[in-house]
Amino acid sequence: MSPDKVGVITAALFAPRNLKAGLVMLGVSFVSGSAIILAIGAAIYGVLVMKTAIDPEFERKALAEASHVRGEGGRTARLGGGQTVRLKGQYLEMKKKADGLLEEMQRHVKGAADPFLREQMEPLLPDLSRMVSRIETLCASAQGLESARADVASVKTEIAGLESRLESAEDEQAREHYRQALEQKKKVEENEELMNRAAERMDAELISLGASLETFRSDLVRMSIVGAGSGAGDEGGQVKLLTEQWTAIEATVNELESLRAEDRKDRSRQRVR
Repeated sequence: MSPDKVGVITAALFAPRNLKAGLVMLGVSFVSGSAIILAIGAAIYGVLVMKTAIDPEFERKALAEASHVRGEGGRTARLGGGQTVRLKGQYLEMKKKADGLLEEMQRHVKGAADPFLREQMEPLLPDLSRMVSRIETLCASAQGLESARADVASVKTEIAGLESRLESAEDEQAREHYRQALEQKKKVEENEELMNRAAERMDAELISLGASLETFRSDLVRMSIVGAGSGAGDEGGQVKLLTEQWTAIEATVNELESLRAEDRKDRSRQRVR
């Protein structure tokens, strides 16, 4: 079990609602003096803890609080396999946008003046929490891709040098070694160009995703304040617009996750070679 997961379960153990329920059950068992009631209460408490620990929103808040305590100020993201990455630059800004969207949407949807908007958008809140976690993981992956980008120009220079040596070499055994080295370098060049294109594409899609998040947030805030029926079109049309924006955001995240999977396959093939 990863350290992050252990931390989330520990936080769930001391969550106020779980502690309250646990103390009540402990009190009942103490008054009754029944070991069976104590065992049943302990089992119920365990179920409550695990149910809390697997809640995406609770997990996100627990990890964010742990980062704050460590002095990381919400700058970290989970990459998978228990690995935590410290984000920076544009990737940190993307994480902040995603976190900001989640906080604002929760606040404005729950406090929306329009009951129709509130009823239609509240079911999206759990999905949004999971989406923010996915975006943070993608930011960590994109940052890793960026740091791994190679200088393809230097590889091309090495290839040109090997080609020159191959041409001028007179010994057939030396020429064969140069040919083998040249073949391997060309494979390196191909792999690095693929990874660089993947990194560039992921960056471009993250920028597009950031713009979509900002648009979605501003439209949602406007509707929650003035009402879904106050703009152009009826209430259903305004909510439909938000739903379509959300679908587009989800499609972009799915595409980014697909890119991440393709890059991991490319890297595996490179290691095999």
